[in-house]
Amino acid sequence: MMSLGIKHQSIAIALFALILICGEKASAQDAGLGPEDTISVNTRLVRVSVSATDTRRHRAIALDASTLKLFADDREQQIAFIQQHEAPTTVAFLVDISDSMRGVAAQRTRHIVSTFVKAADPRNNYVLFVFNNRFKRVGEYAGDQAGRKALISALEHQKYGGGTALYTSARDALRKVVETRRQGKLAFIIITDGVDNASFANYRQMGNSLDTFGGFACAFVVSTPAYADGAYVPESETSRIAARLSEAIGAEAFVARGLEDDVTQIAQRVAEMMTLSVELSFYPEFPTGEIGAHSIRVEYSNKPRNVKINSRTRYIIEATTASAGNGSF
Repeated sequence: MMSLGIKHQSIAIALFALILICGEKASAQDAGLGPEDTISVNTRLVRVSVSATDTRRHRAIALDASTLKLFADDREQQIAFIQQHEAPTTVAFLVDISDSMRGVAAQRTRHIVSTFVKAADPRNNYVLFVFNNRFKRVGEYAGDQAGRKALISALEHQKYGGGTALYTSARDALRKVVETRRQGKLAFIIITDGVDNASFANYRQMGNSLDTFGGFACAFVVSTPAYADGAYVPESETSRIAARLSEAIGAEAFVARGLEDDVTQIAQRVAEMMTLSVELSFYPEFPTGEIGAHSIRVEYSNKPRNVKINSRTRYIIEATTASAGNGSF
């Protein structure tokens, strides 16, 4: 049987706890907070792909990630994670299968992809997206010989036709890439003739999605002596399209024209650049972690004179909201 002293002590403890609970509730009401209000902290990890090019030899070189410094809005950031160049990559191909990409352009596209995957790390994982008026995810493929063969076969069986919703397809495909990411780096590669005529989004929105994505990115603009929408597209127009696309994605856009050997060299060069790239990740602190666009800069300590550092110039923190694209087929 409980003694009288212990019983009184238990009652006192219970009353004290009740007073604390009531006090906290009153404080919340004074602050204007209802029972449905919550306070949460959303920690965002930002990725930055960095590569280096020897400007004299025009080829990619390996980076020592330990010598890199990262600045967001001119504030140095603490690098939380480093994916060295030895790490495998999840590579997403976004391939244009619109009407203007028939024939020679389709053959050249398959040659670019085939050359690229042969030159890249066999441990890579590939995701194929295709688009015309809308986009679809075709499949996922390993980087070994069987996976590469299946990837090219999937491209060969695509039906070409329709318009070109490049900007919307890139924006929506990028959201799905992160979902399929495996351990290692991320890359997004666009292959198109560059003429967008069916997007709900614009090229700035596509660029914003790539800034949010943060992985390695580039584009191949396929050039063939052909007509697009009934009008002849000269070489100068292809170069203009590539320049505009490069500005939109914040990365290089390579024109795939001329002899097969030239296209092979370009595809091998891009595969080497991606393979030798490193990926830095950091948790931006206030105010660099606020929703919106922020500048980013990567510095290389003791950088050799003829080495160019390639990285995105900004990143975007998006609000966590659901958004709809132009659909898939």
